[in-house]
Amino acid sequence: MRLAHTGYHVLIASITDATAVTAFFVPGIERRRQETEYGRLRGCAHRATGSTPSDIRIHGLACRLGGRDCTIEVGQSHPIDGSEVLAILDLGRQLPYGVFTSADPDAPALLIRKQVYSVTEFG
Repeated sequence: MRLAHTGYHVLIASITDATAVTAFFVPGIERRRQETEYGRLRGCAHRATGSTPSDIRIHGLACRLGGRDCTIEVGQSHPIDGSEVLAILDLGRQLPYGVFTSADPDAPALLIRKQVYSVTEFG
């Protein structure tokens, strides 16, 4: 839509279908051990950074990484090294997001600064 008196374009945003959410999971872990493994990853993040991760369960981040725009999603290949993303943890207000991958499931493989384009939570 174009506004005749200003010359600016108006962007109309649509709301996505709220039923299309992803249920929480940790890739490669059987269902009955999901919570235990997620708790272990949270403990690893705490030991590595000294910060207790928030309770928010993050499914994906849209961010700038290695000079390009990308999406990092749990269960998908990491855009830099191709390892599977196991978890993305919010390490607190002042700290970055910690990304755990199959390359080293005992420590965040990557820390993403807080200035991301968007955060998608598990439903």
